[in-house]
Amino acid sequence: MIEVLLAPFGFYGGNFGSILSQLEQMGFFAYVLPFLVVFAIVFGVLSNAKFLGDNKAINAVIAISVGLMALQFGVVTQFFGEIFPRLGIWLSIILAGLIVIGFFSPSGKLPFGFMMIVAGGIIAVIVAGSFNEPFFDYGFPFWLTQNLGWIIPVAVILAVIGWAWSSQAPKTTTGVDLVRKIFEPGK
Repeated sequence: MIEVLLAPFGFYGGNFGSILSQLEQMGFFAYVLPFLVVFAIVFGVLSNAKFLGDNKAINAVIAISVGLMALQFGVVTQFFGEIFPRLGIWLSIILAGLIVIGFFSPSGKLPFGFMMIVAGGIIAVIVAGSFNEPFFDYGFPFWLTQNLGWIIPVAVILAVIGWAWSSQAPKTTTGVDLVRKIFEPGK
């Protein structure tokens, strides 16, 4: 079906997967895209920080040099090959979570502090699960299944405490008000 739609544009008999395969064979994903990411990050940091003034030519030369040197030993290529597919999976999970939150939240908004706690938990799970070395003897998934019996009740208790705490209006100005203003800037 897609070939019929793409045929007028010169994609006779091919499919999109073969194009991606050709790009991979040419080193596009291993060299070109990592170089562009490193170049863009370094150039953006140098341009915004203005360490070397407003001279964009110098910033570009330094960014190109750093981008090419980053590709020299393949570490950046391997890192990007691991991180971006996993990032796509986690972004899908976060999007699904936001959709579920939208179903249950009448206004569709959550306090900033709550979102920071959830993001911190997700980051902690990602970091703990990314170790290739044994983590708690047999790896993080094994540790999680062995300790899920106390993790869930503790999480529920903390959620109830947080809900009860947020439902009470503070009577006096305290340090809690300051923390609340930091984590809930809209209030």
